Amino acid sequence: MTPPNATIVSREDLAPDLAIFRMASDEGAAPVFEAGQYVTLGLAIAEPPVQGAGGAPALTSRFVRRAFSIASSPATRDHLEFLVAHVDGGEFTTPLWALGVGGRIWIDPHVRGRFTLAGVPADAHVLLIATGTGIAPYMSMLRAYASQARWSRVAVVHGARLVRDLAYRQEIEDRVQRDRAVAYVATVTREPASSAWPGARGRIPALLRDTPALARQIGFPLDPSRVHVFACGNPDMLQEVQALLESRGFHPQAHGVGGNLHFERYW
Repeated sequence: MTPPNATIVSREDLAPDLAIFRMASDEGAAPVFEAGQYVTLGLAIAEPPVQGAGGAPALTSRFVRRAFSIASSPATRDHLEFLVAHVDGGEFTTPLWALGVGGRIWIDPHVRGRFTLAGVPADAHVLLIATGTGIAPYMSMLRAYASQARWSRVAVVHGARLVRDLAYRQEIEDRVQRDRAVAYVATVTREPASSAWPGARGRIPALLRDTPALARQIGFPLDPSRVHVFACGNPDMLQEVQALLESRGFHPQAHGVGGNLHFERYW
């Protein structure tokens, strides 16, 4: 059994099924990574007792792993941050939800992933599309490049069920106020019609289809000669976005090489 090598040092519950976990390695420093990458977390899950030698019940457990995008900046060296949604009956997230500050967990020391800005020119416009917890790698990017000229303009389009599920909304809105090169569009699909939410409603593909309106909101047109699009989250959304943007001249990155359409598939 792989022993835990990290501790939960902070937990921020955003909703009953959505939380930000910050975890510190026993090594004292977080692994080196590039904004947009992911790491695997692991937990030992207790199994029902089985009959042991001499008739006494023997406790057993199994090790469950799941991959999560890193939300913290690579410059943050004392912990890693993850945005996690609790899946009802989830094999990993249910026991994770039972852990509080001080809980022990395993973090794979090997960071992986090609969902980064490598290969994106510094004069490009960047559109970051996410549903749910797919916003996490973009938070790492926004935090990592806060004081760098890493893009001409960048826009975050985040879709969620309810307003409460728009994780990091306040941080992004604050960033928009400080940095004119950043835009933010949030849309919700199940927010009650009676709520005070003044923003967009509906699914992300519908926003993309209304190209002139979206261009006004994000501050640049969806020109494939100038724009790189990143999409992370629900697979149905990813499939629709890919088909829509390919019909407009975008082409996907393949094996980390080329392309102006980049995907991170959570499942």
